Amino acid sequence: MRALLRVEEGGPVLILLDAAGALAAGLYSVGSKDGPKLKLFNAEMKVLMYLRVTDAGPTVELRDVAGELQANLDVDRNATDLNLADAASILWAALNVPMDEMHLNLYDAAGKLQTFLGVKDARSTVELRDAGGKVRAVLGVGTANLEFMLHDAGGNLRASLVVGKDGCRLRLCDAAGKVRARLNVDKDGLDLVLLDEKGEVIWSAP
Repeated sequence: MRALLRVEEGGPVLILLDAAGALAAGLYSVGSKDGPKLKLFNAEMKVLMYLRVTDAGPTVELRDVAGELQANLDVDRNATDLNLADAASILWAALNVPMDEMHLNLYDAAGKLQTFLGVKDARSTVELRDAGGKVRAVLGVGTANLEFMLHDAGGNLRASLVVGKDGCRLRLCDAAGKVRARLNVDKDGLDLVLLDEKGEVIWSAP
């Protein structure tokens, strides 16, 4: 036997077998409310690929020879999601594309978010996080300017650089996040200001 077609309560089922008579593929529940499902098997009867189609959209799962989930793709009316995992099914990357934007998340072995990339409204944002998941560096690139920010382990802003068409601005902050040094460079020249913990100017140039 190489193929079997039967009708069950949920709908027809089509089974395909290899030359040795082992299950190779199955198409299930066609016409049911969950939609049709297609499964592809290896010689050890492990599902390597799973495809389901519902009214919301298709879902695809790819698995390794041990049956561990490695990648899955979901497409519906609101977004497209792609998740990538390792041989232990630990999630390492997730790509989400909703309407008019994109998010890419990269994780460590503990499942903590390490890197975030987002694109929305002609602006790109990159976030780098430490082992504890706290944001340590942010880079934002838009049509008007570029922004670069550095944070300490406590999440306080310690430095920021903004570069625009009219010049650039550098800010250095203390442990409390207060600006202690300010440097502006524009068409009129250079402006450097040092401030105390109360925000009062203690030195400036020119």
